Amino acid sequence: MLPPNSVIVIGSITIDRIILEGKTIETLGGVLTYAGLTFWKHDIPTFIVTNVAKEEKYILKNFGQKGIKVYYEFSPETTRFINNYIKSDQRVQIVPTQAVPIGEELVKKALPMANHIHLGPLHPWDIHPGAIAFLKNYLEKTKKASRPLVTLDVQGYVREINNQVVRTFVSENLEEALWCSDIIKCEKIELEVIIEHFKTTPLQLINKYNIQELVITEGFKGGQILRPKANSISFKAMPVKKFDDFTGAGDVFFAAYLIKHLYHGEEISLSCDYAARIASLKIEGGYIPSSDLDLEAVR
Repeated sequence: MLPPNSVIVIGSITIDRIILEGKTIETLGGVLTYAGLTFWKHDIPTFIVTNVAKEEKYILKNFGQKGIKVYYEFSPETTRFINNYIKSDQRVQIVPTQAVPIGEELVKKALPMANHIHLGPLHPWDIHPGAIAFLKNYLEKTKKASRPLVTLDVQGYVREINNQVVRTFVSENLEEALWCSDIIKCEKIELEVIIEHFKTTPLQLINKYNIQELVITEGFKGGQILRPKANSISFKAMPVKKFDDFTGAGDVFFAAYLIKHLYHGEEISLSCDYAARIASLKIEGGYIPSSDLDLEAVR
């Protein structure tokens, strides 16, 4: 894998309504927000690729002010999620609006800017299949010495939106994304669904798609890293002193792990410990300032 020095994060930026313990707040969300700000906070040149409604372009302003380059096109609507938490880490998700899929031309425009591509789709059509096909073709034609690293959070490909409600379902678009990716991250439940769908094992999945690392998370139970021809490495979650919001903790964990392991060259177990610590800070509300997420503050 090519050691990265800058990153493009591709996916929807969202306006989230979070319902927890009788309280309702509206905030910025999505992998672009949580992973993008995590890369930026570690002084990594960061670019984001997304689509938003024209009247909500203001939600991108905060990124530009931080020096994060934004590639975007206008969409009739911005993607919105409603996260209704039944328990601290269990939620019902509703998607009342979706931005149009991020297309090939936008990805093509951003691609030369970085040697790390971080795919963060929130639903199967978040990134247009044509854009993923273009990326796959680009990678196949690029010499190994200059090929960009591709990391993927599979969450968007293990969902369907049925009458606005998010349900578990393995998308037909997942396989093409797997072919593109060097390191993937999924929750344990997501992995179980994928394994059942493909009628395979985690190791067979890794070997078939030439995945270098499979990062499996299990919330407060921690998780493990699987690699080809190597022993698995388990990690623990860090204790949380106070619960603020679980949303985005997995995105922050994955980005922090990649930063420590790939950008800083740290070994896997120590990188997991670092990422778990950063994720716990996110859950406690002490990592990403509310001013970076509050809709009124970013206007």
